[in-house]
Amino acid sequence: MDYISTSSTRLSTNCFHVAFTLRFIAILAILLSTTGLARAECPDFPQSQWWKTLSHDAVNKYVQAKHGGDWTKYIDKWERQYQTVKNIYDKGSAIVIGKDRIKVAGENLRIYVDKIKLRVEVIHCLSKEVNSAPSETGSTQMVSISGDGSIDPVAGKEKARAAGCFECHGEYGRGGDNPAAPHLAGQNDIYIVKQLKELQKLPSGGTNTYGTIERHNKVMREKVISLNDSDIWNLASFFSKQPCRSSTEANYALDMPEAAKSCMKCHGNNGVSVFPEVPNIAGQKESYLTAQIKAFRKAARETGDTGDKDIRYHYIMSMKVKDLNIREIRNVSKYYASLRCE
Repeated sequence: MDYISTSSTRLSTNCFHVAFTLRFIAILAILLSTTGLARAECPDFPQSQWWKTLSHDAVNKYVQAKHGGDWTKYIDKWERQYQTVKNIYDKGSAIVIGKDRIKVAGENLRIYVDKIKLRVEVIHCLSKEVNSAPSETGSTQMVSISGDGSIDPVAGKEKARAAGCFECHGEYGRGGDNPAAPHLAGQNDIYIVKQLKELQKLPSGGTNTYGTIERHNKVMREKVISLNDSDIWNLASFFSKQPCRSSTEANYALDMPEAAKSCMKCHGNNGVSVFPEVPNIAGQKESYLTAQIKAFRKAARETGDTGDKDIRYHYIMSMKVKDLNIREIRNVSKYYASLRCE
């Protein structure tokens, strides 16, 4: 699960964290893009090919939706990223970003460090501006990113029922008899949004290797193809707010197998992820985890014509698991299924 590598050594944990966040920000820039005008009081965000185009309104909407308007967490994240990338530059090392594996070092890396610093300054400015802007009722104005101006978990529940989500994933996303359908209750909302977006796409086909991320499933695509952005965010909000239920396949935590140790970088020490775009896997169905790891491994070994197959490829996960044998896969799956999700 490494997104950034140094030019001369294996990928470090810090480098990984930076690139993972860079990739996520690029995705969010697509998901949360807006035509709203920038606020005159704060400077524009610096431009970066990995950030796409970020507007003040898009970032504000993300902070409102993800952090309930608390800018502190968002600021802290970017200040940590700035320090991490600066440290890499100060050591004379390099980072490699994105599906094109673009190496950034030397003067180009210094410029990128400066852009992150400027981004932090803009965020500080926006946080002060937004927190001081009263709405018509005199309270701080709250905005959201769904199509009708709000994220509504109640509407998400009704959409989940109408779309048949409960039939496979269980009532409120807890359980379900289908071994191929994961628990959704308590899952990260950003992760759910990302997966639904991927499942809506058609396979790329052809003889090229997979892109950065591809996930296709014929059954799920039929279920989600008609969902609009509001539906997707509402569904994600509903399921993420439900109390999770630990797997019943084991009633005590097993010892961590050797193959699971590298998973901690993304999925946390106890299977509760450290990134909002990474799934929580503690208490997840053992059968589902096994199937997904095998799918990632298969994609890494059989890149090529995607055709109309069910596919799951991730340029980090697939490379991580491509050399695991079936016993290691089962041990990892059994271990995370045994952990409590709460």
